[in-house]
Amino acid sequence: MPTNYPTSLDNFTNPTANDSLNLPSHSTQHANANDAIEAIEAKLGLGANVMPYAFSAGTATLTGVTAVTMPASRFTQNPLVQITPSFGGSSSNSFYAVILSTGTTSVSMYVVRNDGVLTNGDVHWFAIQMTSAASAG
Repeated sequence: MPTNYPTSLDNFTNPTANDSLNLPSHSTQHANANDAIEAIEAKLGLGANVMPYAFSAGTATLTGVTAVTMPASRFTQNPLVQITPSFGGSSSNSFYAVILSTGTTSVSMYVVRNDGVLTNGDVHWFAIQMTSAASAG
């Protein structure tokens, strides 16, 4: 059975301790696993072409300085983080999203008006950690 990946997930038959080597077929088991591994490798690519291995995104409601929690065990190094206020300014006020600190489990951020006043509101954020071959971060 050639792999279905990446268009759909495969459904492999796992042999049990009491199965003989021909039911399910031992060689077919290896061929199916090899096809799936080759498809994963082709999808990920080689060297610097490998996709980032850690990514997370979301929307957060900030009330002053706010720590936004990211998924547990997602990042092994502090990710690169981008935040954008999801509300617009008027002709007299612009809003700026500021990152105070970034860690592997949370990011501390706030929104401030151009006159320096902290502002409450929603922000969109994303965090990405690249592979060592692609970037130090």
